[in-house]
Amino acid sequence: MQWYSRFLIWVLVVLAGVLVGCRHNPPPTPIEITRLVVENVPVTATPGPPLEVTTIATTTPVAPSTDATAAQPTGPRTLTICLGQEPVSLYPHAGFSLSATHVWQAIYENLYTNLDFGYQAVGLAKLPSLEDGDARLQAVAVDAGDMVVDVHGFVVRLGAGVTVNDGDGGVVTYAGTPLTMSQLVVDFTLRPLIWSDGVPVTADDVRFSFELKYGPNVDLNAAEARIAAYEALDAHTIRYTSLPGGADADFLARLVPPLPRHQLGDIPFAQVAESEAAARLPLANGPFMLTEWLPGDHMTLVRNPNYYRADEGLPRLDGLTFLFTPNAEDALARVLAGTCDVATQESLNFADTPLFLQSEAQGLLRAYFAEGPVFEHIDFGVVSASTYANKRPDWFSDVRVRQAMTQCTNRQQIIDETQYGKGEVMNAYVSARHPLYPADLAVWPFDVNAGNALLDEVGYLDGDGDGVREDPQTGEPFQITLLTTAGGELRPQIGGLFQEQMRACGIDVLLKTVPAGEFFADGPVGPVFGRQFDLALFSWLTPVRPPCNLYLSGAVPGPPATFAAGWAGLNVTGWSDTAFDAACAAAAAAWPGTPEYVAQHQEALRIFAGNVPAIPILTRVKVTIARPTVQNLVLDTTQQSELWNLYAIDLDGN
Repeated sequence: MQWYSRFLIWVLVVLAGVLVGCRHNPPPTPIEITRLVVENVPVTATPGPPLEVTTIATTTPVAPSTDATAAQPTGPRTLTICLGQEPVSLYPHAGFSLSATHVWQAIYENLYTNLDFGYQAVGLAKLPSLEDGDARLQAVAVDAGDMVVDVHGFVVRLGAGVTVNDGDGGVVTYAGTPLTMSQLVVDFTLRPLIWSDGVPVTADDVRFSFELKYGPNVDLNAAEARIAAYEALDAHTIRYTSLPGGADADFLARLVPPLPRHQLGDIPFAQVAESEAAARLPLANGPFMLTEWLPGDHMTLVRNPNYYRADEGLPRLDGLTFLFTPNAEDALARVLAGTCDVATQESLNFADTPLFLQSEAQGLLRAYFAEGPVFEHIDFGVVSASTYANKRPDWFSDVRVRQAMTQCTNRQQIIDETQYGKGEVMNAYVSARHPLYPADLAVWPFDVNAGNALLDEVGYLDGDGDGVREDPQTGEPFQITLLTTAGGELRPQIGGLFQEQMRACGIDVLLKTVPAGEFFADGPVGPVFGRQFDLALFSWLTPVRPPCNLYLSGAVPGPPATFAAGWAGLNVTGWSDTAFDAACAAAAAAWPGTPEYVAQHQEALRIFAGNVPAIPILTRVKVTIARPTVQNLVLDTTQQSELWNLYAIDLDGN
C-alpha cells in the first residue's frame, strides 16, 4: 500500500499548495483558512490486515490576521527534527550511526568541521600547522620490531624487506640496520569549553576518551591506528605523536572528542559504554543538553546554560525535539503538516525527490541537495587473478579499450534517470569541485562515434555483423559480465543503463547481482577482492584527501606470499603504474596544503584519468527538507550531518 500512502501525500501537497496560494493573494475581507493536519488512521483492506496510511484531516477554521505588524508568538523557540531512526546509544565510541551523529551536533561541540572539502576549527582554538609550529616533523631512529607505517600506508613491524620512507623522504628497504624516519607531532589546543554541570572541559578529558576508545590494551591498539603517543600537556593542550612514516595527512582524525572523566572515570571500563551516564543522558558541552529520552518516540533537549558561546547569543533556539520517524512518507508528511521543522537525510526516500521539488515550488518546504562523499564506479578487471584470467580474452589491458568504453558510457543520462539530474559526472576519484582537481585533467565525454573508432583501432571488429564485436586474437564475442550488489535500487539501475549503452559500441554486457556479503568477501573466494570479475560496480568514499591509495600497485589483493597487501588489498582492478605509485606516495608523505602535496595529488589524478582503470560514474546525492521558516540550515558534501551548526539554526517568525 506504499503507492496509496504516497498518493495521499500528493493530495496533501496539492491542497497545501492551494492554501499557500490563498495566503499570497488575500481578499480585502477576512477569509477562513482550514489547517491541514496529518494523522494515521486504520484502513481495512480486503483481504489482509488493517493498514496504517497517511490521511488528511481538518480542524476548526481560523481567520488570519490582516495586521502585518501583529506580534509574533513569544513561547519557547523549539525546533522539531524528524530522525530516520532512534539512536541505539549516544556514546561516541559505540560505532557510527547517522542518527546519533545528528544528536551529537546538539550535545557535543564539534572540535572541527569538515565543510566543502576542508577543515575549520570550532572547539579547537585553531588548526595546527607547520608554519605556526604547533605541528612539526621530527626525526626518530627505528629498528627491527618497531611499529612503523610502510610506503604503502600500512602499519607494520619493521623487518627485513619492509619498504618505508626515510627521514629525507626517500624510499628505502630495511636490511637489518637502524633507519632514521620522520614522525609527526601535533599540539591541539581546546577552546574554554564547559560541561553542562559547570565543570570545565580539559585536555585530560580528551586523554580519557582516548583510553576509552582504545581499551585496556591502549598502547597496542593505538599503534594499530598509527598513534605512537597521546598526551595531555596542560589543561587545554593535547599532543599527538604519529608512528614513524611521514606527515599523516589524516592527523585530525586522530583527535577524539572529550568525555567527562569526573563523571565516567569511576565506572569500570567494561560498563562505561552501556551506562546511562554515557549512552542515555550524557553530560553536554555543546549548545543543548538532553533532558528526556522517551524510547520509541522522541528526545527533548534544552539550552545548555553553560555553553561557552552563550555571550554571543548562541544557540539561537531555546530547545530541540528529535522525533523518531522511521517511515519516509511520514517524515515528508510531518514537514508538510508542520509537526516537523526538519527531516534529516536518512529519514527520507530519495525517490520522493519529485515530491520535494513540487512542494518547494509551491513554497511548502525547502529541499536541500548536496553531493555526498560516496561515488559509484565501474572497475575494470585489468589484471585478474590467473585462475580467472586464463578463462577469458584479455579484454582490458589495452588502455584504448578502457577509454573507449568510458566514452560509450552516457553518465549524464545515468544521473538524470537515477538521481533526477542531481549530482555531476565523475572523471576521477574526486569530484570536479574538489580543490585538488586538476584543470587539465583528461576527461572522456560521452561520444559513441569516438568510442567505436577507438575499438576499431584496437582491432575489435564485428566480423559477422551480429552487432557484437569479436576479440582479434581468439574470435570470441565481446561479451562480458558486470557484477554488482543485490538488494538496492541504484546499482541495478546504473547497470541496466550501462548495459544498454554498451550495445551501441558492440559490447554485450551481462548484468549479474549477488548478495553484498558475497560481493565484498575477501579473496581468494570473493569475486571482487579475489579479482575474479570482468567489471564490478560498487562505491568508494571520496574524502578530503584524494584516495589515490585505492589504486596503488602495493594495494592489489592477492596471495600474501607475492602481494604486499595480501587479500586485504583494495586495488581490485589489478592495474599498476609506477609513476602513479610514486606520485601517491609523495603526496602521502607531504603535509596537507603544501605545494608538494598539491602537485603530487594532482599528478596522481592525471595519471589515473588518462589510464581509466575504472569508470567513475556519479556521486550519490543526499537530501534534507525543512519548512520555509527554518534559517541557516546547510547541507554540505563532506560534513556528515546537516545539523553541524545547530547553535546558529533559527526559526523565522517564531
